Amino acid sequence: MATTFDLKATLQCIPDKTLASESTRKSVETQCLLKYAQEFHPSIPLYVLVIMNFGFVTLLSIIYAYSVNDRVEIFADSPSATTNNGEDESQPLSGISPAASDPMSHQNSGRYSVITLYIMHLIFCRIIPLAVFATLLLISSSFPVQYHCPWPVKTTSSSHGNFSQRQNLNFSTVDCTYPMGSKKETVAATVVTINFLIGIVASMELVYLLWSTWKDDNLLSDLEFCSVYLLRKRKRIRKLMKKIRENISDETFYLHDDFGEKRLSRRKLEEIYVNVIIQEGREMNCRRLLKDRHETYQAHFKVPHGATTFKRIADLFKPTRASKTCPRTILVVGRPGIGKTLLTKKIFYQWQQQTFEFWFEKIVILIRFRNFNKGKTSFREMLRCSDGLNMSSADFNGIYEHICLMPSNVILIFDGLDELKVDDESSREANTINSHNDVTHILLIFKQLVEGKLLPGVTVLTTTRPTAEHIYQKLKFDREIEILGFHEDQIKDYVEKFCCNDIQKSSEIWNLIKQSPELLSLCYIPVNSYIVCLTLIESIEVKGQSNVPTTITELYKRAINILLFRHHLRYKDKAIPKNYIIGKLTEPLQHDLNKLKRIARNGMMEDQLTFEFENDDEFVSELTDCGLFNKQESKRQNIFCFLHLTIQEFLAALHVVDDMENVESFLSEHIENPKWHLVIQFVAGLIGDKMRELKAQRNKLQRSPKLTDNEKTQELAKNEEIIDCICKRFQHQMPKVGNLDRNTLPVIKCVHEMQEESVMKLVASHWDDEAVCLNSLSIAPVESAALFEFLSHIKNLHKLTITNCIMDRFALSELAELLMKENENCQLTELHISESKLTDEGAKHLSDALISDKCKLIELNISHNLLTDEGAKHLSDALMSDNCKLTQLDIGSNNLTDAGPKYLSGALMSDNCKLTKLDMLSINLTDKGVKYLSDALMSGNCKLTELDIGRNNLTDEGGKHLSDALMNDKCKLTVLNIQCNNLTDGGAKYLSDALISDKCKLTVLDIGINELTDEGAKYLRDALMSAHCKLTELNISYNFSITDEGAKYLHDAMNSDNCKLTKLNV
Repeated sequence: MATTFDLKATLQCIPDKTLASESTRKSVETQCLLKYAQEFHPSIPLYVLVIMNFGFVTLLSIIYAYSVNDRVEIFADSPSATTNNGEDESQPLSGISPAASDPMSHQNSGRYSVITLYIMHLIFCRIIPLAVFATLLLISSSFPVQYHCPWPVKTTSSSHGNFSQRQNLNFSTVDCTYPMGSKKETVAATVVTINFLIGIVASMELVYLLWSTWKDDNLLSDLEFCSVYLLRKRKRIRKLMKKIRENISDETFYLHDDFGEKRLSRRKLEEIYVNVIIQEGREMNCRRLLKDRHETYQAHFKVPHGATTFKRIADLFKPTRASKTCPRTILVVGRPGIGKTLLTKKIFYQWQQQTFEFWFEKIVILIRFRNFNKGKTSFREMLRCSDGLNMSSADFNGIYEHICLMPSNVILIFDGLDELKVDDESSREANTINSHNDVTHILLIFKQLVEGKLLPGVTVLTTTRPTAEHIYQKLKFDREIEILGFHEDQIKDYVEKFCCNDIQKSSEIWNLIKQSPELLSLCYIPVNSYIVCLTLIESIEVKGQSNVPTTITELYKRAINILLFRHHLRYKDKAIPKNYIIGKLTEPLQHDLNKLKRIARNGMMEDQLTFEFENDDEFVSELTDCGLFNKQESKRQNIFCFLHLTIQEFLAALHVVDDMENVESFLSEHIENPKWHLVIQFVAGLIGDKMRELKAQRNKLQRSPKLTDNEKTQELAKNEEIIDCICKRFQHQMPKVGNLDRNTLPVIKCVHEMQEESVMKLVASHWDDEAVCLNSLSIAPVESAALFEFLSHIKNLHKLTITNCIMDRFALSELAELLMKENENCQLTELHISESKLTDEGAKHLSDALISDKCKLIELNISHNLLTDEGAKHLSDALMSDNCKLTQLDIGSNNLTDAGPKYLSGALMSDNCKLTKLDMLSINLTDKGVKYLSDALMSGNCKLTELDIGRNNLTDEGGKHLSDALMNDKCKLTVLNIQCNNLTDGGAKYLSDALISDKCKLTVLDIGINELTDEGAKYLRDALMSAHCKLTELNISYNFSITDEGAKYLHDAMNSDNCKLTKLNV
């Protein structure tokens, strides 16, 4: 009825007046209207379809919204949030969402409910309904404005014959107009277009969601989907993070070469040379070899073999080739001053600069452990006190919410675990943190972050010194990294940059450093590189290279003066005395130094590297700007530390020497503790200075006896007596027998640091053995010079055995110096270096020594090492020298090939070669190499009488070469060992032929562990029964194919009058 009524109101028909009378016009319109409705109008009116189209979609959307409302509200901002003109993304919120308010209770908000419902909402509430209604509307949207309505018309026909009349029914058309047709078509088209656009948008959104979840499955979680996608918080967070990066003070990324409060010299972080070795995993090899040794012994002059180094800092957070997952917890271990804090600043700086794509969408927070040594804290308060989050409460709430809701985008950097004060109660505490507002010890917060119990998904990077191993060894880290410091090339680069690329100056400084193992060992730590370079430059500028320090004690004495005079705030603008680096300090500076000495020693006693003082403490107020004692960045405390641990150790040594009467007791208490080794070394160096001062005073008194003061004389005698007792203390620390162990090396190093030859002789006089053994030692570069100088003072030293020791090029260089030293005490003629990983470089050092006319070595054993043919060549060059006195050489069990024997054969044919015994056991020798040796044996210059080439790869061909040599009248060989090869009866036949020759001088033959049979024994019988055979000893044991018959052959030979055998081993 509604449709008919609508048509009557809108359809207008104009019938032909010739076909219909006026009275039938209304009937025509009515009939046409009914036909129009039947032909074009749907059963459901258009307006009902439109209402159903939007109403149904709206209803389903309301149902969806109601079903997810509670879930989404968890991640929505609290009602207290304020916005600016309704634009919630343009203004940081002062409130936070319930999930962020209590994230611990929403840690399991990872269900896939919201995104699933949202996808279903897009499909079943948008795409499908709109598509269905659009189809219905398209089908029912034809409403023509012009309509030709068919109308029946009756006509009459007649005939003229027999008159008749008929009525016929014909159809005509009535033109009708439907004015609403175009409007309804427009409405339908508009609704279809709207449906189409909404459907396209929904479909694109669906595709985008599916692609996004495939790319990042984190979006599947309710937390990520609601916060990032539905609530659109990412834009606001980006603005906040940009604000944080912009508000970070530039001062954070500057380092200062002036260590007072008035920072006069600043350098940007990117200008600082910090290209240290950062390797994957701990350096366990070095730690094992140098266990219980001071950190200066753990320098790496080359990148360790197999170490995985990181070229970019962002690589620390990326997975390794073996793993596809990014490390969530990272431990960075390093020695004091090696660059751990600088690394954290580099990370912080790169994040601020957004230099790599990795840092996009990330937030980096730097937390210093030392800021939390006073009292307990909560997780939220810990973040509030971190670097970078110094902002308004509203801004902090926004970032805090992001941290709680998106921990996977957060990197927490904890700096200085070793600086955290941890008592037994704190270390044992294992309570669970139920809320971010729970107040507890920061160590518990840190542990639960590492274990993933608190803020799961967050990335935690921690820096620490090895001294905190008792804390971090109980935690499991996904990645452990060690900063190894500078290797040799990097130290050279540092020197060049320190000298501002002044080639002459940098070359001069670098030559001094590389020639000194001690300076080089110090410089692997960047801060020490600064101290060394600064001191050397100042020393050279005063009196040239003749004025450079020769010991680390002298180096640090000068470094202290330089730092105080040049960096003490009260002396920056004052004139500096001419010889200030070796002169005495002024009274005010000495006063400050005395304070620092006391602080340093107390810190060493209590394992304290950082020192906390009250803000109003006058005791430390004067020391803040002295150049040695630096104030650390801390929001909560007044914390200080020394420029480097070595500075603290030197000052502690100064404090020890100030009380001379107790130095001996100090040594007895601490000499076995590695922590004090460098302090004791400094003490020894200062005692040496004291000895020279006392000698000068004694000489002065002897020159002017009339001016002698009894009180001064007594004081002088007292001090001399104390020093004598100290020297005897060092002497008593040495072992009674000639075996040096690792506890002996620190003592020798201390004696060397004294730079008093009389003390070295006193300690060395404790031994009178002709032989000294170094067994299982790791000889560090800093010990090399001291060790071998000590050996040079041992009287009647003839034999030195070095077994299973680790020696680098510095140790080998010092060993070579010992061999070349013109010393009446050292008469070294035998040297054994075995199982010590000696390389070709070591062979070169030994070769240089052998060529010296002062070298007295006649026996050298370097078996069981890592020598190659190149090493054999170095030794061959030495053997051909007229100065070389070597008569015995054992080069067995090395990595030689036939080329090595070729070089040695060339040396044997030299007139200068004096070698009579050569051992080449197990060197991969083949018949080709034997041919070279045989040629040498046939040379008139060859003096070889003993040759050992057992445990090689000789065959019968090699036996023939040896036979040819033995039958040569120039061959002087009397002893031959060819056991454990591949000789058969053919080889035995060749050797037997040689034994029968009257030119053969062989008296001892070892042919055991080969492949001889009874036939080979028969050949040897025939040789032994010859009158020309001179053999007195024969070993053919472990030739398992020799039977009783072969034994009978040899028995028959023994019964021969011509047989000269005195020893037979079958």
